[in-house]
Amino acid sequence: MATKSSKSKSKVGKSAKSASKQNLKQKAKVTKSQIDKLNKDMDHIQDIHKSLAQSGQAPKKIGALDVARLKSDMEKDEQRKKANKELQRQLEVMTGMAL
Repeated sequence: MATKSSKSKSKVGKSAKSASKQNLKQKAKVTKSQIDKLNKDMDHIQDIHKSLAQSGQAPKKIGALDVARLKSDMEKDEQRKKANKELQRQLEVMTGMAL
């Protein structure tokens, strides 16, 4: 009987391994297709930049990590938060007076 249970366990283990291999293969295919799509998009963007350079227009530079811009945005956000807190406080005072 011990051999019978070990055989059934090995079958379950093999099917689980094959299922996980299939999942890994599927994920690899999806990832590969996503990478291919991103590469095509990047090529398209580079073609657009080349055509803009040829026509005399400079491509717009995107400074996602521009320190000065990030600091100014952060300061604006802080000012907005302060203004929102002040308005909230005033609203609470006004609703307290009305009651």
